[in-house]
Amino acid sequence: MSHPDAIWYYVDAQGQQQGPVTAQIVAGQFRLGRLTTTTLVWREGLPTWVGLDEVRQELGIAVAAAAPPVLPPAPPAAVPVQQPIAVRNESVAMPSRSVAPSVGAQDIVYAGFLRRWAALFIDSIILSVVFYTLSMFFGMAAVFGSAGLGSLDGSSSAALNGMFAMMYLFYFLMAGAYYSLLESSSNQATVGKMALGIKVTDSNGQRLSFLHALGRWVSAALSYLTFYIGFFFAGWTERKQALHDFVAGTLVVDRWAFTDQPEKQQRQLHGCAVAFLVMMALFAIIAVIGILAAIAIPAYQDYVQRSS
Repeated sequence: MSHPDAIWYYVDAQGQQQGPVTAQIVAGQFRLGRLTTTTLVWREGLPTWVGLDEVRQELGIAVAAAAPPVLPPAPPAAVPVQQPIAVRNESVAMPSRSVAPSVGAQDIVYAGFLRRWAALFIDSIILSVVFYTLSMFFGMAAVFGSAGLGSLDGSSSAALNGMFAMMYLFYFLMAGAYYSLLESSSNQATVGKMALGIKVTDSNGQRLSFLHALGRWVSAALSYLTFYIGFFFAGWTERKQALHDFVAGTLVVDRWAFTDQPEKQQRQLHGCAVAFLVMMALFAIIAVIGILAAIAIPAYQDYVQRSS
């Protein structure tokens, strides 16, 4: 029986259990020589771990030419299903017969609040620059157009208001397309998320479809309507999910999570996040100095005038 959407687990050359991954990833590892026909693999529905050679057709791996038959050795003693299987002096715990290992139990690095906030800040700057640049050109066109009329009458004023309303509608359409197209792409991330080394997946670690990504962007309105409290959920919840992640059933994780190289995940703050925090701290210091200067300079000038 074929299982094209099955989630697989395998034991690597170091005796470590890896997964969940797709059948394509397992097949790719086999073709690269990182797995062999004797590598132990498992998916939901299998009663126990099996050699890769037994399920190679399910994994899309071509069957090698048949070797001359040989007499099999004496069968080993039966091993209970729940007993760990020793691999290179290490053991791999056997998943339950009916339930695959939980995603939350895997070595997954979830993106915390600071990384997500820095990514959102970068994306907001990109969208704002594009939007206000276009607004400037449309605004100049509107001003020159109204100047040709000599004055604004009721109809031209209504036209200007309609144009500004269309500009704000364009912003939401642009933002929706930006987040949905990029988060459903092969990178699974916007420009800001790529800069911070994170990506968006569904609750099983899979790539989002365009409609799923669009639904996630729409549900982000809940986080805004809660006075941004919904975004702070990412700093409190177990899997660093914001309010809209719970609604859309999505995760924001390190870009190497749910891949065949999970050891590349970064647990500490990404370099871009550190640079962002330093920049924000500098802006805060400059703002405080500016406020103090705005208060102190007039007071000093007033003091000099009264003393002279």
